[in-house]
Amino acid sequence: MKKNIVTTGMLLATIVFPLSVQASPAEMLKDGKLYGDIRYRYEHVDDDAFVKDSGASTIRTKLGYTTAEYQNFQGSAELEWVENIGTRRHNDTVNGKGTYPVIADPTVFNLNELWLSYKGVPDSSVKIGRQRINLDNQRFVGAVAWRQNDQVFDSVVLQNSSLPKTNIFYSYIDRVHRIFSRHHPLGESGSKAHLGQVSYNHATWLKATAYGYLIDMDRLPGLASKTYGLRLTGDIPLQNRDFALFYEAEAATQSDYGRNPANYREDYYHTALGVKQGGFSVKAGFESLGGNGVNALQTPLATLHAHNGWADKFLVTPVMGLEDFYGKISYKIGEKGKAFAGTKIDFHLHRFGPENGSGFYGSEWNAQIGRDFDLPEGMGLKKYTLALKYADYHAKGMFADTQKIWLTIGTKF
Repeated sequence: MKKNIVTTGMLLATIVFPLSVQASPAEMLKDGKLYGDIRYRYEHVDDDAFVKDSGASTIRTKLGYTTAEYQNFQGSAELEWVENIGTRRHNDTVNGKGTYPVIADPTVFNLNELWLSYKGVPDSSVKIGRQRINLDNQRFVGAVAWRQNDQVFDSVVLQNSSLPKTNIFYSYIDRVHRIFSRHHPLGESGSKAHLGQVSYNHATWLKATAYGYLIDMDRLPGLASKTYGLRLTGDIPLQNRDFALFYEAEAATQSDYGRNPANYREDYYHTALGVKQGGFSVKAGFESLGGNGVNALQTPLATLHAHNGWADKFLVTPVMGLEDFYGKISYKIGEKGKAFAGTKIDFHLHRFGPENGSGFYGSEWNAQIGRDFDLPEGMGLKKYTLALKYADYHAKGMFADTQKIWLTIGTKF
């Protein structure tokens, strides 16, 4: 199957679509949806490990089309273009500017998605081609939507929900297209990865997901691993129905797999408890990624920016492992806020240390404020999003003090 999943999808589209529509492809196209996404971002990085600061001004444009369903078939194609505009004082991982801190948004023009799906079997679906895959909170597998260039997968995805309250998921990944682009030596990799999940949604207070991820990438043999785990989540309404508790509890074990020359086994734990009411929520949690001084639990297909602080100091787990004690507060202003209605504010605190041994890696605080704004009718665009985001990492025996700031403006149609 190597490097052939997207090609296979295209051939199936060529063969199956005409058979399905019986020489009437317009049936699939006329009710389809054209969509787009434009996002500008300025990012500034002040990392004390570098003499120079980084500044990147980039704009990302996506344009895609998803057909209507016809005789249980559906297809989609999406192009993505990321371009630098203005300042180029940064290391985008492929421009050779290694004296600057990394801002991993290289200039690219990609076929971001190209897939064909079929839902002709009751309670089941199959999707083949290049596509995004986001599993749970994206701790192990995600599309890295924060960065300008998505991480996408040439893959087959099978899902079945025939059992009550149960969803079964399986994917085989033939190739990984990472955020660094095809111009980076590790930006693409052939893969023999198997992702499996069984989720049981018992009630609002309990969803249980058992999973197994077997990951082996040609160009990253040192990250080949097999991970098995269980994740529990839920919301528990309190006696006052305006308030609810919510929680996460997850445990997993990871060991070497495939072409990985190492021999290791490390554990993963994550627990969090919070309370929410209206637009307000507060949460405290603890996450642990094991390490033995030589090897550590790694999550190379994850949306890493969403975990362990926005300064991205722990994209690779240290060999002594990582413990992250954190607290998060979020508030979205309601309609009574008038001029500020819809504004969302987030504040996070982290304290980092090794999982194996004593010590302290440092601390970090994050803050973000963002809002959607409506646009006048007749422009073809319904709204745009404006967000300002900040991360401040204070080092203690690892890395260096780092501050990052982002200004993002985006719209979709």
